[in-house]
Amino acid sequence: MEREKEGSGEMNIIEACYVVNTKMFLGSADNKFAEIRPPSFKGVLRFWFRALALAELGGDKCEVERLEGILFGTARGENVQKALYSLKIEGSDILDSKGGYGDNRPGIAYLGYGLRGRGFIEQNSKIKVLLIENFGIKRKVNEGDYEIGKKLLQNSLKAIGIFGGLGSRSRKGFGSLTLVKLEENGQAQINFPYCGEIDELKNEINQLLEKAMELEYTDDNIPYTAFSKGTKIIITREFDSSTEVLDEIGKEMIRYRSYGRRGKIFNEEKSEKIFEDDHNLAYDYIKGKNTNKHPTRVVFGLPHNYFLSAGWIININSTNRRASPLFIHIHKLQNGKYIGILTLIPAKFLKNQDGIEISKKRVRARGINLVTQSKLKADIDYKIIKGFLDRIVDKMGGVVIWDVI
Repeated sequence: MEREKEGSGEMNIIEACYVVNTKMFLGSADNKFAEIRPPSFKGVLRFWFRALALAELGGDKCEVERLEGILFGTARGENVQKALYSLKIEGSDILDSKGGYGDNRPGIAYLGYGLRGRGFIEQNSKIKVLLIENFGIKRKVNEGDYEIGKKLLQNSLKAIGIFGGLGSRSRKGFGSLTLVKLEENGQAQINFPYCGEIDELKNEINQLLEKAMELEYTDDNIPYTAFSKGTKIIITREFDSSTEVLDEIGKEMIRYRSYGRRGKIFNEEKSEKIFEDDHNLAYDYIKGKNTNKHPTRVVFGLPHNYFLSAGWIININSTNRRASPLFIHIHKLQNGKYIGILTLIPAKFLKNQDGIEISKKRVRARGINLVTQSKLKADIDYKIIKGFLDRIVDKMGGVVIWDVI
């Protein structure tokens, strides 16, 4: 693409193109049809910018916020600042399924809980993103901020194609994207196919996370989701289809997390009951026993609910919802095969004053009665998720790609 002009200055244009690997649930307000709008992609781009920028800027959260304001703009009170880059979605080849989604394979149904009946964007759809520089804003930005900002933007576009996705349940592997083109003013910034081989993928991850190797992990150091020494990344073996790998990951998560019904999962397979203590805690709670702890599996994200016999429901949440620190991404290789990339990004689990709230209620014919509610201090152990990643390596022929500590 030719460089555009604004006045006497030239504008940088960064172009990124992606292919959708798994169904993407990103749509209208009523979820009946699918669409991709610039604000949706911009939100994801900002997320991965922050995830990468903390280590790149030496762990200085204030510097991250300042540079984010330059690149994306701010609208806080009187400190309104226009963005250095505007974002457009154009020329995309979107395969929109207006029919209701439904996939009964157990692993996919588990990971995609709540998506049934929604419209979606089909696999193999193409998305074209343009980041267009505002030359008038650029003149006010110093050279150092400009260069590091542009580098982080391009790295964030890469991260979306390795770790992330778009839409609902993107952390569960839906809406996964593969980056197929990244150009600055028509000049290629990546080789094609991007990360098409396992060795190339390893090298790219090491380059993207080079600074993260220097950032120690503690709750205070990592106040939000950001790469650090605590990050762990694994990949699965190769599969023929994206849905096959997603379903297998989902089934292994069921085996790892579920107590089962009458000790069974998938109707006939014996449950491993790895978290039997969580199961017993839930039943003790509905029997009226006092509890001073919460289930260990809350580390996978909140809310974390139980639907028990006799109409009992246990709701476990916090004041602010906590998304999962585990990211599942389905990646397409040059040979047409697919792998899962699973990334644990530990960070401060809840805000300082937030606790984990547990309530129970019983659903009866005459309505729902809230019985009691308590608030507990969060006691989070990321080793629970590391155990799941180790399981994926063992059961799905996986390999550890990045694990510093």
